[in-house]
Parts: sequence; C-alpha cells; structure tokens
Amino acid sequence: MAESVVFLREQGIKSVKQLDEYIQKAADERQNIQEKIKAIDKEMQKLSATMERVHTVKKYRAYYKEYKADPSNKAFFEEHKAEITRYEKALTKLKSPIQVA
Repeated sequence: MAESVVFLREQGIKSVKQLDEYIQKAADERQNIQEKIKAIDKEMQKLSATMERVHTVKKYRAYYKEYKADPSNKAFFEEHKAEITRYEKALTKLKSPIQVA
C-alpha cells in the first residue's frame, strides 16, 4: 500500500480524476505499441517470405538454367519438374509488385 502511495505522489497524481487520466493514457500508449508490434510482425512475415523465395530461386537456378539451355530434353524436365516449377513460382512472386506472404 505504501508503495502505491509513493508511486502516485511520484507521478503527481492527487485525485481520482488524475488517476483515471493516467490509467487512460497508459492504456492508449499500450494500444499504440500493440498496433506498432502488429505492423512490424506483418512486415517481418513479408520479409521472411521474400527471403524464402530468394533462397528457393538460388537453390534451383542451376536446374532452371540447364532446362532453358535445352528445353527439348524432356527427360531432364520430367526428372527435375518439381525444382523447375518451384524456381518459376518463386521468381514470379519475387517479380510481382505486390508481395503476398
């Protein structure tokens, strides 16, 4: 109890109205911080998805280049179809103006 009184004095709170205002201000600040955290989290998710796509493009670029060097080699394409498709999909998403996670 004594700690509470000391805290109120340190904050210059002398009435219930001032205490209510202090609590409201703290709640507003908390809400603003939570909104900023959500925005940062969303941006981090977008960056993470972009980084994953870059990794995919780097990982499968050699398969794609070999396929493009000789598109008539159907056996190579069939053997590496999954890698080539992943490469193309990741590259398309990286090039799109709106990055969607």
